[in-house]
Formats: sequence, C-alpha cells, structure tokens
Amino acid sequence: MVLFSEEAPLWFLITDLTVPVESEIDWDILSRQLSVADQDKHRPTISLDRNEPKYFWITKNIDFTQWESDENLQALWLSGPHNRGMKEVSSHIIGTTNENANQSNSSVLYFFCSTATMARGSIAAVFAHTLLQQIVCSSDAGKATTIAVTFLKSLLWEHIQQQRLSRFEENDTLLMTVEKILDVPDSELDRALVEAIRTAEIQKLSIIVDGIDITTPGGRVFVQNIYFLVTYMVTNTKFKVVLTSIQNSDLQNTFGMLPCTYIEYDKERKGLRFRHPLAYIIAN
Repeated sequence: MVLFSEEAPLWFLITDLTVPVESEIDWDILSRQLSVADQDKHRPTISLDRNEPKYFWITKNIDFTQWESDENLQALWLSGPHNRGMKEVSSHIIGTTNENANQSNSSVLYFFCSTATMARGSIAAVFAHTLLQQIVCSSDAGKATTIAVTFLKSLLWEHIQQQRLSRFEENDTLLMTVEKILDVPDSELDRALVEAIRTAEIQKLSIIVDGIDITTPGGRVFVQNIYFLVTYMVTNTKFKVVLTSIQNSDLQNTFGMLPCTYIEYDKERKGLRFRHPLAYIIAN
C-alpha cells in the first residue's frame, strides 16, 4: 500500500495505520484546529514618513533603495533596537506589496512576532499556522482543501518516521485525529509550510517577518524554521522577503549565512562580502 502520495486522501493514508477516518479532510476542518494570530488587527497604521529622522538608517540607506528597486535582491534583513522604526517599515512594505500583488498567483504573507502570544501554542506553531491560513486565503478557492491536506500529509509523514502512530486510536473523531496530527515538535513545522507553499503554486511570493528575537521562548527553533523557509524560497520561486530583528550575535550566526542584504542600526558600512550569489551587506 502507498502510504504517502500526492493523490491519496488523508483517510486513505492512515486507514492501514490503525487510524480509521471515514471522511476526507477539508480546509474548514483544519482551520478550526489552527493557532492563528490576526495580523491585520495588530499591524501599525502609522504612515511611513521617509523624511522622518527615526527611519533614516533604513530609508536613506542606498542598500535599502537598491533592494526595493532590484528584483534580483530577494532577501532583506534589518537589525536594530526596539522602537527604531522597523515595525513601521515592515507595515509599509506589506501595504505597498499588497497594492502590487493584484496580479494572478501573487501572495503577500506576513507575521508580527509580537502577536504570537495572542494565540495558543509556540511562536513557531503560531507562525506556521498563520502563514498557512494566509496562503489558503490568497489562493484559488478550489485549492484550499488540497493545500490543507498537503500540510497535514507532511506532518503525518513526520509521525510515521518518528514512530508516533501509537497516539492515534480507532475511536478518535476526525477533529481529534487532525488535532493529533498537528501536535508535532516545532522543528517539524517548517517542511510542512514549504509543502503548502509549493502546492499553492504561487508564482510571486513576498514574506515579511517582523520582530524576530532568538532569546524568546522557542526562539531558536523558530529562527531555524525561518532560515529553512528563506533558503528554500531563494532557490525555488520568485520572491521577496523582509526579516527584522533585535541585534543579537547568536542570531547573526544563523541569519548571517542567508543570501540577503543586511542593514544594521548604527553601524558603519563595511562593504560587501560575497558569501552567496546575493550581497551580504553591513550598513548604517
């Protein structure tokens, strides 16, 4: 029996694994079990004034201007103290990108880390679930169930590989089964999110993640998941990504290997270091 395939519905995959499910999963069922934080509710509404000195370290930076105008410069990483305008810049980029995303197969996914505590679960889970919901909402209606099943299949495959199928019982309801499938270590969420993006067949994708802090609970795994997501997107699709974070040496050890334009608050420009096909830049 084929346990994992693109065509097989979820109930077929797990019927022979002592987890009988009588009906197929759809998006409505999965969405009820997700830990999603409402991003628009907490997104800053202050308009970005490029002539405001608070933002000069970003808006007057030639590398930021180049990143905005050059499609070949995909990833941007802003690093600085709190209250130095990064959140407002993120919100501005979300707004302008959304305005330009009216074309078919274009999506803008975004996450403010400060919202993670407003939903149950770890920051990695809230991030993955929130972006999954955004992917579905920005995709054709007919793809919702396919994306949902793909996400769950990926997590189910982790259960199979880690020999965790004993947690599933024959009398579990469909909702209980979905809940158990979603109950995975944070480190297993990144691949499922990538599979959902791949299934959505987004031709032009923008991702904005604001306020990354590796020192918060679950922060290290969350950072590793973002690293996996960005490195996958760089090589597999046309995309733009913005990451903002507080300054932290441990975070630099991870994100420092990303192919990105790096702008750090209150640092002199050091020049270019070509670790990747794209420039890694330290600027003020």
